[in-house]
Amino acid sequence: MKKWGIIFLGFLIFQGCSNQDIKKTSLEKEEYYILRGMSFYHKGNVTEALKNYEKANSINKRNIIVLRELALVQYELGDSKESIKNYKKVLELDKHDEIALKNLGIIMFSQGNYFESEKYLKSVEKNLHGTQTLKALGLIMYKKGNIQEAQNYLKRSITMNNIYDEEMFVVYSQILFDKKEKEALYYFLKNEYNKYLTDKNFNLFYARVLGEKLDAWEKSELILKKYIIETEATDEIYLMLGYIYYEMGLYSQSSLMLKLISNSNIDNKDYIILQKKLSEIRELNY
Repeated sequence: MKKWGIIFLGFLIFQGCSNQDIKKTSLEKEEYYILRGMSFYHKGNVTEALKNYEKANSINKRNIIVLRELALVQYELGDSKESIKNYKKVLELDKHDEIALKNLGIIMFSQGNYFESEKYLKSVEKNLHGTQTLKALGLIMYKKGNIQEAQNYLKRSITMNNIYDEEMFVVYSQILFDKKEKEALYYFLKNEYNKYLTDKNFNLFYARVLGEKLDAWEKSELILKKYIIETEATDEIYLMLGYIYYEMGLYSQSSLMLKLISNSNIDNKDYIILQKKLSEIRELNY
């Protein structure tokens, strides 16, 4: 009996060790695939990152980190449907997970599902620090007609952001203009100008708003001339200057700007419209 007891005990001990080894091996594999996935992702190989996160997920379907990373790469690869599924799985495990809530809000916003987007983003409103989440809420509030809320969210996002976002600037500037706060609009753009001094798109936007919204065409001209001298001359800048000179009644200078535009861009819609307007002016003068 003692012999059988020893053998049986030995079997149990062996079995216990085997189970521990299996668990340890599974955990090691899971960690291995997670680290591989992260490594591939940071190297820019999103497809390989996805494969490794999927392998880690097949080992443990309740790992929040894996589900988050999986959802992220799926979204970046254009699979929003699966990305949403995995972020929702994260929320099933932790309904307060801020990363999942914020990212779901941004994805829903990008799909035009503003009601769902607002629901997710508002649930973490107290801890909203990302520029994209603030931007999304700002634009949602603007679409809903909650102008003051929209202004507050967008102002926070613009202040935090170091990359020019035309959509935000267009809406925020329009809010100030509609509220007849022209002085605030002028100083808002003037303050942002130093941040985006060498950004072509900001300079084009700034020049357009100065002219069209604030009737300061001379300032528009100076902004673009300075950009040409200090940064670069492009067809888009020449075209905008042509438009500015036309609005100022300086038609010969407007025509000169159009002549500086390369042949590859003369089929541009705005170029054609301005060329037609100048032709009509010339006909009237003959």
